[in-house]
Amino acid sequence: MRRSELIHIVKGGIDKMIDKIETSDALNFYSSTIAYAIFCYDNDKSTDASIKDKNNIFGYETGKGYIEYNSIEECILDYYTRGEDDEFSESKYTQIAKANNLYRFDKAYIESKPGHIIDIDDEKKKPDFDVYTVRDTDETPITKTGDLEEARTVASENKGAVITNSRGVTVDAVVKPTESDSIISLILKPGAPVICNGINLYYHLKDNKPGRVIDGTYYLYDGKDLGDRYAICTKSEFSLGDPSMIIGYIKLSDIQK
Repeated sequence: MRRSELIHIVKGGIDKMIDKIETSDALNFYSSTIAYAIFCYDNDKSTDASIKDKNNIFGYETGKGYIEYNSIEECILDYYTRGEDDEFSESKYTQIAKANNLYRFDKAYIESKPGHIIDIDDEKKKPDFDVYTVRDTDETPITKTGDLEEARTVASENKGAVITNSRGVTVDAVVKPTESDSIISLILKPGAPVICNGINLYYHLKDNKPGRVIDGTYYLYDGKDLGDRYAICTKSEFSLGDPSMIIGYIKLSDIQK
């Protein structure tokens, strides 16, 4: 089977079931799933017969041979519930994804969602019970508690302390209600360095309240004007790559060109 045919088959299956995937997993689900299918095929776990006759793109077996699925999407759902294969390392995923330009499918999916899927309100993903971690200025944990008010009390007793919830989102960060001090970017293009000095970072594109204040050098993800905001990442090589590398957004009005 040609590589392009395998990619087409797996992508078609994902198209039919992607809405069943958790938001955080959906960000790179196309690239990771297709890459794993390629890995399985290249390592003789799956075959042309298992794929075409049994809709089994990963070569899953029972004592009687290959498992037969009713559809490709059913096989992909099984893969999703099984979790990661230890043989399929992060480096192998990255190598296959880059070699076959698989990240383009993630990008297309994200851009197809109103407001982009990475901008879904955290309240929709908030657990019934949360754990709050208070960290010192050097990121050292001071305490963990399920009581937000207790976390706030501890944070108030430790200058510069930050509270994060179980999803790593900063809670009650000290942020500036108005424009930030300064931000410098010479060229508004993918990978361009952005030198921040007390800049408000918005975790999601449409957030009205900044999540935290950042300092140091960051990089424009794609250099696109997203309605007074730009997406940024921590390394220039992350630009135009996996969208999960976007750490947040900065206001266009804060940029001094």
